[in-house]
Amino acid sequence: MTRRDPHVFPDLDWLPRPPALERDPELALLAVLHTALEAVVYALVAVHPHLATPDPPPDPDILAARRLLTAADHLRRQLARYCRELATLRAQLDVDTNDHFPF
Repeated sequence: MTRRDPHVFPDLDWLPRPPALERDPELALLAVLHTALEAVVYALVAVHPHLATPDPPPDPDILAARRLLTAADHLRRQLARYCRELATLRAQLDVDTNDHFPF
């Protein structure tokens, strides 16, 4: 899991724009899910500041929160992978569509 400065907010330039949503409306819900996962990370670190340290104490609450952070990180990576694969697919489709036009 990557460590982030809890005082730095995520860059919102990644949010899908209307043309992307028109093509792939699921991106809206994926953006909401991504944002919710970010909020979970911030909330857990706020409640359990020891999570931001390399070796948090083995308290049951902290261990449970750490497992949740690990699951959230895994899901964020899967969301990013899906979006990358979708972008690759769209780029290929755009190239294939443009190949049919003689101009």
